[in-house]
Amino acid sequence: MIAAVLAFLRSPLGKYGAIALAVALALWGVNHAGYRSGVNHEQAQYAKALAKAEKKALETKKAADAITAKAEVAHIQTVEKIRTVTQTLIKEVPYAVPSDPTRQSLSVGFVRLHDAAATGDPGLPDPAGRADAEASGVTDPDLSRAILANYEACRINAETVTAWQSWWTDQAALHEKNYGAQR
Repeated sequence: MIAAVLAFLRSPLGKYGAIALAVALALWGVNHAGYRSGVNHEQAQYAKALAKAEKKALETKKAADAITAKAEVAHIQTVEKIRTVTQTLIKEVPYAVPSDPTRQSLSVGFVRLHDAAATGDPGLPDPAGRADAEASGVTDPDLSRAILANYEACRINAETVTAWQSWWTDQAALHEKNYGAQR
């Protein structure tokens, strides 16, 4: 078998075939080396872009965390201020709204409507309940404290929404700055 291959390679057709095979192998080798070089270049570019993106993401996360911390501190300070003011006002109730033992307490109907407004319930009286005109036992100072507490809760809720809006605006501006408009 080896003798037949050697005889073929000595023939003119074998010589041309061997040359063609050598050229084909050389071209394949050059092409493969170029392909590997291109693949290595693309992988290096990808790794570089990935490292850059990771660095930018880390910087953005740090900035976003700073925005969150700033918003939390501001919100906590505002809520503490609201609570301090409300507690101060509640302490003033005995002086600003003195209790008068000769005055009848508020009506059940008024208390029912106030509670319905504060809780969001429909406030419809229970058919077996007390009459609307009946005295409830709730005095003006009691009502004042309840209204102050309701306003405190309302102001805290409003401040919370404002803080969320501010936080969202700052986060959106950071995202826009670092990544551009996303659609």
